[in-house]
Amino acid sequence: MAVPETTVADMRQSDAGSLIAVALCNVPPVSILSPDVQAEGRRGGASAVCARVTPCVAVRIDFVDRQGRMTGEPMPVPDLRSGSSLRAAAEAMAEGPIAYLLGAGASVSAGLPGWGELLRRLLAERGLEDAAISRLLQSQDNLLVAEAAFAPGSRRRTREKQIFKALYGTADIDEARRAFTPSKLHAAVAADALRRGERDTSIMTLNYDDLQEEALVQEITNRRRRDPSERVHARSDATNRASSQQFEVHHLHGLLPRQSLAAPGDELVLTLSDYSRLIDNSWQRVQVSGAVQHGPTLMLGTSYSDPDIRTWLGALSKYERRELLAVISRPAFGISRAQMDKIRPVVEAQWKRVGVQVLVVDDFATPTQIVRELGYVNKPDYASPTDRVAGLLQRRLADFAANQDADTHELTTQTKRFKAALGDSAMLTLWLHDGADHLVRWATSDRTYRDPAALRRIDVNPDSAWIVARAVCNDTEVIRDIDVRTAELRDSGAVADTGITTGRWVSVAARPLVVTLPGGPAVTVGALSVASSVATDDVDISLLQDALDVTCRRWQTRLGSAP
Repeated sequence: MAVPETTVADMRQSDAGSLIAVALCNVPPVSILSPDVQAEGRRGGASAVCARVTPCVAVRIDFVDRQGRMTGEPMPVPDLRSGSSLRAAAEAMAEGPIAYLLGAGASVSAGLPGWGELLRRLLAERGLEDAAISRLLQSQDNLLVAEAAFAPGSRRRTREKQIFKALYGTADIDEARRAFTPSKLHAAVAADALRRGERDTSIMTLNYDDLQEEALVQEITNRRRRDPSERVHARSDATNRASSQQFEVHHLHGLLPRQSLAAPGDELVLTLSDYSRLIDNSWQRVQVSGAVQHGPTLMLGTSYSDPDIRTWLGALSKYERRELLAVISRPAFGISRAQMDKIRPVVEAQWKRVGVQVLVVDDFATPTQIVRELGYVNKPDYASPTDRVAGLLQRRLADFAANQDADTHELTTQTKRFKAALGDSAMLTLWLHDGADHLVRWATSDRTYRDPAALRRIDVNPDSAWIVARAVCNDTEVIRDIDVRTAELRDSGAVADTGITTGRWVSVAARPLVVTLPGGPAVTVGALSVASSVATDDVDISLLQDALDVTCRRWQTRLGSAP
């Protein structure tokens, strides 16, 4: 079923969401993806069972390119400038009660597997080969495929042990605790929860892990409050509820914490039969219904393939409720930017029909930044992240020669810090975000720029061949080898990892720079990259990371204190 490239004008003149209405209103699964997208390995979404409804639309999120197509905004700096539709949504959600609904994307950025990868691991444990697993995931509803992950008649505890190993990559509890820590999105949600308080924050998650609870404990500890662990409660059944003095994390699909091979509450929800028991009067449905009607709801990190959530939202859309905004990270779909551009109008129309306004973003960093901004957006001195980030670069350009000399000297001096890990081969590069959709190669340790026109700009794109772009978009450190010796890699742009066109550099490390600037919270303003002629197998990664820790802190202080 091919999906045409639909323009905004087309959507206004016709029912562009009719294809999705079929999927929502009929039990048999209907794919919304064109065959060429499916051929790339995109998993089919599960169908949802719900009635046709007229949604109560609270906020309109539109981004339009030069051809009039719906599009995302430059990433990973959300457009919260005055007058933007996202600014209006953020202002409406900034104060008072809020509900967070977190999907797999919140934990994927912490290193845990997404839905498709979790199924792959479970099926591999059953002895299926990779080719057979791929065919199953491409041709069958994933909820049905999940049924095949367990032996017929297997007991609950046996299933939970299998899921634990597939989720955490180990059957060892201590190793699981050490291997995973909360993502920056978990931390941002925790900080916002502490700002609002227990009564005004509802945190719901579709994930089995306990990383959101750990993020809350860490935030409480950072604020030097007493008994941090006693103020956080994980809920995974109808009766075990938090006290009025506790933050409660509702695990709608069950809880499998890192310190236990067994789920403490209800059975984990994974298969089609598991989902079927949630559709009607479950405690999960009551929780979602109450949260959505009580205040604004911000949905983060999910591709919305869960039929229970879509069914509940569809049923609720006929009632009056507050704003409901979903921020979807395109990488969670497992498709390219070009493929997302083709299906974006259909995805948006799908969720509009159940009363949800959607912002499709190109990375995992933007949802985190949106949450960070909520505590500032209504302050009189607030400046949008676009203005803050662009202003930093403009101030450095205003005194170009002096800043170039100073920053290049600083980078050159800092290369000595990397000698223990990389020898004498390190080249440091400071990249600054322009506030739109580019990273600017501002300064390097091996040259001084004399003309701003010589500064190279690269797209901020998680699919980029540039390692530094991927680090910024994924809001994480990236360390990897490159190989510039073959024509194939040169033609593919892999050499762009360093921006050097010789075979001198064979590995690159990059880490985002997060700085607090006047007018708002901490925001990613660029990145530091380190190119080396030493392959990662020959590098002491811990020494490299130690050098990055010190150097990035120094640059974050330097950029944050710049006039």
